Amino acid sequence: MTYWCDDCDREFTQLQHREQHWRNSPLHHYCHVCKRHLRSEKGFEQHARAVHPDSFCEECVLIFQDDDDLHDHRCRSAEHPYYCDECRQEFSSANALRHHMMSSAHQEKDHDCGLRNCSESFISQAALILHWESGACESGIEFADVHELVVDFDNDRYLSDYLGLCAVRKSDVQDWRSGRRFQCPDCSTLSRSAHSAMQHFNNTHIGRAFKCPYRDCDPVATFTSFSGMVQHVASDSCGCADNNWVRKKINYRVNFIRKAYRPRHFL
Repeated sequence: MTYWCDDCDREFTQLQHREQHWRNSPLHHYCHVCKRHLRSEKGFEQHARAVHPDSFCEECVLIFQDDDDLHDHRCRSAEHPYYCDECRQEFSSANALRHHMMSSAHQEKDHDCGLRNCSESFISQAALILHWESGACESGIEFADVHELVVDFDNDRYLSDYLGLCAVRKSDVQDWRSGRRFQCPDCSTLSRSAHSAMQHFNNTHIGRAFKCPYRDCDPVATFTSFSGMVQHVASDSCGCADNNWVRKKINYRVNFIRKAYRPRHFL
């Protein structure tokens, strides 16, 4: 008995020889899992997506025996440089993979809030400071407190510049009410809530008071928030993430906020 490959007009004496030919030839579209020969690349891809969605590599147009084999392929292949083998997740760029590796999926929440009535923990200093700035902390701390405790006490001006402008608090914004909205006194922008109005003012009108403390950051990166500056350092965009002097300055200021902050009703 003989077996023919109609596309190549070749004869094989054994079935497995024809299957091997289909499997190894770039001119054929063969699913080795189903032992099925597809007539076109489009038909092969449609079959793969419909029958083997969990073991089909879209980028390489290959079908694997199961999802474990697909995982092994992505771990080894140079065609998948942005693959997280722990999460079995692929990313579009090195930057996206780096952000994923810095997320809570891989980082321990070892930065405790440390303020009164709050037991929250975070994966990074930047996330901790953003928690303080957002006003979500049970201690009552908000953006204006962080701004004040950094800018007003940064005597050497390593972390900030004094611009002569104060951040506003949510309580300050109550006087901006205009009907059901809150109107910014500087630009007349209307916000739906006091919190939104406060965020608008602090992000838009008090200036970029915070700066990267690294002397080789050129031009010096500036930020409207302390958390933004700390995130810049952590991202290593200017090469200072592992600089001991920079880390010491930031750590000192974070610990100072923990010690110095007092809820306003206690003052």
